[in-house]
Amino acid sequence: MTCAKVFVVAVLELPDGTAWHGTNNVINPQIECPREPGEGYEKCRTICQQPFHAEVDAITSAAAHGHQVQGGTMKVYHKRVCEQCQDAMQRFGVKWRLANA
Repeated sequence: MTCAKVFVVAVLELPDGTAWHGTNNVINPQIECPREPGEGYEKCRTICQQPFHAEVDAITSAAAHGHQVQGGTMKVYHKRVCEQCQDAMQRFGVKWRLANA
């Protein structure tokens, strides 16, 4: 199931030509988002049990299947990318852009 607030998709295109999709799926979906405006993502982890944001989901999926993600390009279908995901993409050598930008 997906996040009650917004559904995010990230597509990681790797140098070897493969593409990996990530989403912000949750294990314990809610009818309404439990976060108050301005709150961080703690409730996403504790209440909704969201394992990863879409960007990290795509990176971990590709890496788990033995693909080299460094040099890849991430296209994010959302209005922004959080700092944690930006940091993760930088650490793994992945460039990114917003799909609607």
